[in-house]
Amino acid sequence: MVSNPALYADVVIHIVQPSTVLVGHVTWQGRGTQPNALQQLPVTLTLKSGTTEVNYPAQTTDASGFFTTNVSSLPGGTYSWRVKDGNGLSSPHYLSNSGTLTLSGAPSSQAEMGLLRGGDCNGDNV
Repeated sequence: MVSNPALYADVVIHIVQPSTVLVGHVTWQGRGTQPNALQQLPVTLTLKSGTTEVNYPAQTTDASGFFTTNVSSLPGGTYSWRVKDGNGLSSPHYLSNSGTLTLSGAPSSQAEMGLLRGGDCNGDNV
């Protein structure tokens, strides 16, 4: 409650839509038990629903294998996901994982994306 409105004549109030984030979790094979600094590697994420496909830039997982992606631009619904190491053609190489998740519009969604297995020697995911 403002008891003297004249004191607030130059105040601007901005109402901001809160961000919606997806918190993903991976485990890197052969990189030690989490938490471990060796679990900090770049990962890429792709989300797809119908004709909408978003390829997020690589980001580094933390020592416990978590990464956070802003998904505010996506409507709620079921999405197919794919995670892959973000090292490109440098070493080490890990096979991708995929699955489905639901974005409900909640401020935060979580997804377990599993073990990324080593062994993709030439980047072709085979």
